[in-house]
Amino acid sequence: MLKSTHTARALEELMASFEVGLESFAVCEIQTGWRLICPAIDAVLVHYVLRGAGVLECGDERIPLARNMVVVCPRGTPKNLAGPGPVLREVEAPDACVLMTDGLVSFRACDDTPDLVLVCGAITGPSTGVYNPFSYLPAPVAAGVPGRALAAAFEAMLEELSEPGIGASLLAESLMKQCLLLMLRDQMRRLGPASPLFAGLGDTRLTRAVAEVLKRPAAFHSVDELALVAGMSRSAFAALFQSHYGANPGEFVQAARLRAAARMLRMGLMPVKVIAGAVGYASRSQFSRAFKAAYGVDPSGYRKGADARTTLPELKPRREPSDAAPAAGGPILFDP
Repeated sequence: MLKSTHTARALEELMASFEVGLESFAVCEIQTGWRLICPAIDAVLVHYVLRGAGVLECGDERIPLARNMVVVCPRGTPKNLAGPGPVLREVEAPDACVLMTDGLVSFRACDDTPDLVLVCGAITGPSTGVYNPFSYLPAPVAAGVPGRALAAAFEAMLEELSEPGIGASLLAESLMKQCLLLMLRDQMRRLGPASPLFAGLGDTRLTRAVAEVLKRPAAFHSVDELALVAGMSRSAFAALFQSHYGANPGEFVQAARLRAAARMLRMGLMPVKVIAGAVGYASRSQFSRAFKAAYGVDPSGYRKGADARTTLPELKPRREPSDAAPAAGGPILFDP
């Protein structure tokens, strides 16, 4: 069980701010003795094992697959999927592609009933939260998440994809997102900051200050108060914050307020004036100016369907993604 520490509570606030874009796009069906060869693509891919067993080869890593597992692979990594037993036949993914319905495709490495069935999704676009745990994965992450909620989601996906109809893609996407968030919750509960999914959090002192802003974005957050939360001097805190996020604390607070306001505007339940006060602005006009400067459209226009987004400075490791190398110890595996 994750201990109730300042870092753990900060992590909970950071994950509460996370909003992931996930799109279902493929069903992979593998028969015993077959291997499906998949080229690298510029997206983080999430694989859900709906039925059977086999192996996922991601770069140089071999990950045993079992029912109700979730495997997240870093972007730009070639992958192979194989059924149980020795490989006797191989097929390239482009040659095995079959259109299903509603934008879904099937990759079939089989000539009979498949022994391994997965549904795959791509994490698309930037996170609209402060931290995206999938941006800088050094190696694939494989996890089995205990509990009936995840198993029920897997069963619903398998049932829907066995005879896909109208809306199958959206339903699969919704169920996949549920599975992904359940996996993240389990990682946070059991491992907390020790999980490689949260390796990009960086300096835990800054994490505590950021979490305080996200928890109460409408409150007055002076640099002195945030430095106190971080346990640092004012000057050291301000300098480290700027170097880590590319924004000063005041700019970060405003970005957090506007992100909270954008979420409320999308819900469409409260007047703009009420939202302005709720996120800490003294007047609607002040709020509208700040919102338009960040989103390129005023709050009323955003509510009517403008697709602009602003993002908070992203927590990230000191290295760039291109410098990331797979962990020497192999894939990151978690048991339920």
